[in-house]
Amino acid sequence: MTDATPPAPSDSPAATQAQTPDVNWIRDSAALKDACDYWLTLPAIGVDTEFVRTRTYYARLGLIQIGSPGRCWLIDPLPIDDWAPFAQVLGSEQTRKLIHSGSEDIEIFQRLSEQPLAGFFDTQIAAALCGLGPSLSYQALVGELCGKEIEKDVTRSDWLARPLSPAQIRYAALDVAHLDSLYEQLSKRLAELQRTAWLEADCNQLVSRVELDDVLKLQFQRFKQVWRLNGPQRSALAGLLRWREVTARDLDRPRSHILTDNDLLALARDLPGDRESMMALSLERGRSVGRRAKVLLDVLRAADGAQEHPPRQPEPLDRSARTLVSQLRAAIAEQAQKLGIAPEVLCGKRDLLHLLQVGQPNPKLSGWRFDLVRPLVAEHLPT
Repeated sequence: MTDATPPAPSDSPAATQAQTPDVNWIRDSAALKDACDYWLTLPAIGVDTEFVRTRTYYARLGLIQIGSPGRCWLIDPLPIDDWAPFAQVLGSEQTRKLIHSGSEDIEIFQRLSEQPLAGFFDTQIAAALCGLGPSLSYQALVGELCGKEIEKDVTRSDWLARPLSPAQIRYAALDVAHLDSLYEQLSKRLAELQRTAWLEADCNQLVSRVELDDVLKLQFQRFKQVWRLNGPQRSALAGLLRWREVTARDLDRPRSHILTDNDLLALARDLPGDRESMMALSLERGRSVGRRAKVLLDVLRAADGAQEHPPRQPEPLDRSARTLVSQLRAAIAEQAQKLGIAPEVLCGKRDLLHLLQVGQPNPKLSGWRFDLVRPLVAEHLPT
């Protein structure tokens, strides 16, 4: 850990048009296995995906891109039926997977491999920890560090259509063409700043977020009205969230197509005991509730009989507490400035509020972030 301010990036070279690398197509399981055997010999590969996600829970995978210095592979997933060799690559600690803003890609890879993922290096997270700015796009980062200009003109095209257009192929190939260069520069800066462990912790957390219990915990925390609910109502909301998540995955439908957040909250708050009282509620997905009334009533009854309930969330802060939050955010911003990173990279407002109200950090604020923030807020934490 260090308070050293990150070195300012050198003047970016004048942007030049990025050149499309040579593309190697993988369109069957045998070719994929041969490629995976080779990738496992490499210290690092770039990875990316293209997908469609409109009326489904799971992304419909249209393409996987793999890159190494001077080479690019495009995997057409539609004809491939054996993903075991690729799962081995995804789980290998020895072959690092370079990715940019990889939360959705990692979710796809987790489902594809059906086993733990390992060895990811997210260049967006790394750039933030190096003081280059939070949430930088791949194009912006490539322009900043590599001096290359990449177009984004086919982002929302149909990646399930065949054949893919030349523009789609160029776009897909360029999305992994510079990850190795970004990795080389960013990993060097992280080492100089003694923040390599920070990056590893953040990437491990990114991988863990796809687990069901972590997904449900984050969803529960996002409900702003939970503090108004009593124990059985909180148990009902938690049970309904789990039921909706499992149902959405089983049916491969968006969560909101099963039940909206407002409907979940209404059911948890009113705890209807029969179908008639349930249908009397003002619901956004009334028909869906009617079709599933029996199972929803079972979920509510189970919650009502629970021996333990999710902890009560604190009430919103009063005026004096809001003043305290403003003061602490200023202290956090000063600490972030010393580190040369954006304040939201160190501790966002929601993370600070959770810490002050609950007394424990949420997953995002744990680890190195909590070590830096705790001394600033220690005297204000609940005992």
